[in-house]
Amino acid sequence: MRIFAARSHLQRTTLELRGCPTIYLVAQWRAAIRSCDLESDGGNLVEMNVTYLLWALVGILLLAGLAGTILPALPGVPLVFGALLLAAYLDGFTRVGWPTLVILGVLTALAMLADFVATLLGAKRAGASRLALVGAAVGSVLGIFSGLWGLLVFPFIGAVVGELISRKQLGHAGKVGFATWLGLLLGTVAKIAIALTMIGVFTVSYLWQP
Repeated sequence: MRIFAARSHLQRTTLELRGCPTIYLVAQWRAAIRSCDLESDGGNLVEMNVTYLLWALVGILLLAGLAGTILPALPGVPLVFGALLLAAYLDGFTRVGWPTLVILGVLTALAMLADFVATLLGAKRAGASRLALVGAAVGSVLGIFSGLWGLLVFPFIGAVVGELISRKQLGHAGKVGFATWLGLLLGTVAKIAIALTMIGVFTVSYLWQP
């Protein structure tokens, strides 16, 4: 009977969480462990260790997401959302329910849109070419390996070089480089602000119990 109940739990988990691949896989993993634990004296210890590992994964995703709001190579805000979604799942969605998760999802979409719009408007306002945008992106990636100053300077240099290659006008290239850099900076500030807001919303929902 206990094995049958474990299998029924796995089937229900599969139907409910199939729409979210990450949480779906985690749910399958935990349910499978529960079914195996029924025949093991150390089942509670194994389940506890898995839970600790998953909470550690939450922390890793959260730190990577916060870093990704600055580093262009990482999808910062989506990683923050994934960390918070996993944390809500580990708590059984008892403290953080779907209304809060929907709010977090909307904030994630807004962060991605704000980053795109800020970069695009900054470049288009100065009449940047496609090569200027490519140069700024390449400069952002190279800046990762040079610390904070590289992240601030390399996108500007990349945009200037790209614009020079495209139109060969130094004065215009400098204007485009500054406008593109400013757009990237505003997009980064928006992502940081929204990511911190998401963490705040999650924390309030997790701690506040009516």
